[in-house]
Amino acid sequence: MLEKSDFEVLRGIIKDEVQTSVKVAVKEEVQVAVKAAVKEEVQVAVKVAVKEEVQVAVKAAVKEEIHTLRDEMKETEKNLRREFNTRLDETERLMLDEIGRTHKNLLKEIQKVDARVDRLEEYYRITHLEGDTAQILLERTDHLEKRLRVCESRLGIA
Repeated sequence: MLEKSDFEVLRGIIKDEVQTSVKVAVKEEVQVAVKAAVKEEVQVAVKVAVKEEVQVAVKAAVKEEIHTLRDEMKETEKNLRREFNTRLDETERLMLDEIGRTHKNLLKEIQKVDARVDRLEEYYRITHLEGDTAQILLERTDHLEKRLRVCESRLGIA
């Protein structure tokens, strides 16, 4: 059976893996988006304006895009964490419910086995007592036969 601490360890591991995956994916998306935005902005600005105006416009656009992408990344990460935690909590609840049901079923089975063992012990005691009683009766019968032989021999009946 898994303990609560095991669930916490699993939760931590899964959480770390999700965070790492999200960061890598978002980083790649940001890099691709930034590269595309910078390239497009530079080409358009070069055709329309002078070199200095192009640089200023590209920098402003890139900063804005990075800021927007960062905000989107943060929101996406929050949503992913929220969804992950919700699913993890649901899984944990289902597992604990199943463990509880299994525990109840096992307790019932243990009680049945205990009842059977009690009946077997009672049967053993009764059988043992019957055996002892039969032994005593046999001994008494042997003793009575000996006494009867002694009496018969004294009386001359044989």
